[in-house]
Amino acid sequence: DEHSKGQVYSYHLGSLLPYQSYSVQAAPKKIKDRFKRTLSEPLAIAFATDHFAPKIGTLAEIAVIPKQLKMLFPLELLNIDKIRVNYQALTSHGASASRTRDYPVPRAWDQIQSFGIDVKPLFEQSVGIVFGSLSTKPKTNRHSDDHQFALFASPFEIHAKLGHYNSLVWVKDLRNHQPVANARLSLVLGSLKTLNVNNPLFPTKTDKHGVAWLPGTVELDPKLSLLGRGIGERLLYVRVEKDSEIAFLPLSYEFQYSNYSDIAISQQGAYGHLRAWGMTAQGIYKLGDVVEYKIFVRNQSNS
Repeated sequence: DEHSKGQVYSYHLGSLLPYQSYSVQAAPKKIKDRFKRTLSEPLAIAFATDHFAPKIGTLAEIAVIPKQLKMLFPLELLNIDKIRVNYQALTSHGASASRTRDYPVPRAWDQIQSFGIDVKPLFEQSVGIVFGSLSTKPKTNRHSDDHQFALFASPFEIHAKLGHYNSLVWVKDLRNHQPVANARLSLVLGSLKTLNVNNPLFPTKTDKHGVAWLPGTVELDPKLSLLGRGIGERLLYVRVEKDSEIAFLPLSYEFQYSNYSDIAISQQGAYGHLRAWGMTAQGIYKLGDVVEYKIFVRNQSNS
């Protein structure tokens, strides 16, 4: 490589421990540079390392927590003294005003800590979702958007199967795994901050098996512009209420499941499953003949 006067060369010293003092020493005539020149005098350099930079890691930015269990949100921390949770709570009346809650952290210098935030106090009665962001003291070098979270507290287990012509929702109680009958069920539309809970779509109730029927995607989302989006975007949520309990299931890609079996998924918008074909009474016609034909247009799997 070419060399220019005043150029600085770097050298990797390997893995150094935090908050330690180091020295580099070299005797004269022992070390040669790339031009075969040797040190004329002894070399002695002393330096010290700082503590590791503070860091925070969320093991799951989106989590579903059973309401009847201990509600801990797991984090991995490095040199953090305090965590501030900036959040809003979503109830049957909509999103609350912004709130904060502080959690002191017993610091273990330069050691990665597994730390669980007790989020149960954030979930008051009839709160189904808590969402927001985490900030730390001292601050990390990551953007605040990297610390966003959404927590879903649910007393129910909710399964939604979306079909083209109709959809099925199955609700079970997480405490005893029994069907939840006569639960109020509907769809609501919006983002977490703007979820229109006061305008329920297709309200219905579960039967004795905990099952409720909803329209298919051809009616819910004809252009497939809402389904499969991510948390934080405008999308559809299934809302389930029974007595004073409430739970939400976002119809987002984070909650989507497929077993990738031999049964292929072919989700289409309105009229995406149309099939058309035609036939004539005979195979060959002469010039001037009257051609008789029929064309059929039908929706697949629908009479």
